[in-house]
Amino acid sequence: MESKIELYDVWVCGKKIIIVMRVFLCFIVVSYFCISCTGSKIEDFNKMFNDVERPVDKEQKAIISELKPVLLHIAKRMQVSGSGENVVYQSEEEFDEIDFTSLPYYELNENEFYEDPSPENLMNCIHPVKGREFFLGKKDGNVVIALEAINRDSIWSKGFSVEGNKYFEENFSWIHDRLIGCDEGSSYFLTFLERVYVGCTYGGEPCFFNFIGNMCFDRKSFAFAMLGQKKLKNSYEEYFDKMARDPEMMKQIEKERNMTCEEIQKERQKWEKDKK
Repeated sequence: MESKIELYDVWVCGKKIIIVMRVFLCFIVVSYFCISCTGSKIEDFNKMFNDVERPVDKEQKAIISELKPVLLHIAKRMQVSGSGENVVYQSEEEFDEIDFTSLPYYELNENEFYEDPSPENLMNCIHPVKGREFFLGKKDGNVVIALEAINRDSIWSKGFSVEGNKYFEENFSWIHDRLIGCDEGSSYFLTFLERVYVGCTYGGEPCFFNFIGNMCFDRKSFAFAMLGQKKLKNSYEEYFDKMARDPEMMKQIEKERNMTCEEIQKERQKWEKDKK
């Protein structure tokens, strides 16, 4: 009897081991496919703009060289602050290893668009941007930096930029999925009110995305969204104009610098009441 019980226990134990091994095997297989798919997406993203990328010319190389000291300084600050996980260069030698290419860069002309902010007029207001360049930088074939350069009074300065293997791996599966199936050679970058968007066409119809691609717009919704950006810009300008004309408001803002949101709200109510 005891022998039968022991055999049964061995059989139950063996069955449990088999189940555990099957679960573990399934986990390994699923993990492999997840990693493979992610790796494939990142690899595809690294090649995504191949049909519109262009080697940098002599003038563009000079622009990147002009920005190099600023970018190296920012990289050192990131290292010191503990946020250096996205830093892909720490010296001039490492920076020079990055292979930069230029991409088509356009602007939505603010004045033209707001004269007639309609979906029908939208594409008429998009032109090649002047005084700005947009670059992608790759290291070992992987995109590691996206960089905007802006010419201000004949001096090139850094505009919008993101960098780091980790950043692109974590954020760019969206834009990869969005651009699949777009018309060949139709993708470009677009600036409007200091924001960067991605544009392309599907069957000749324009389509727009925010920079990482998690927001998608057709012509009508993009025109509406850009109209909203104008209202936001106007409210900011009105706010800062009011600040400039009211020294007391500047003192109040300085006073609120280290307050909590709740304290600021109470302080603002008291300040408005005292002004009346």
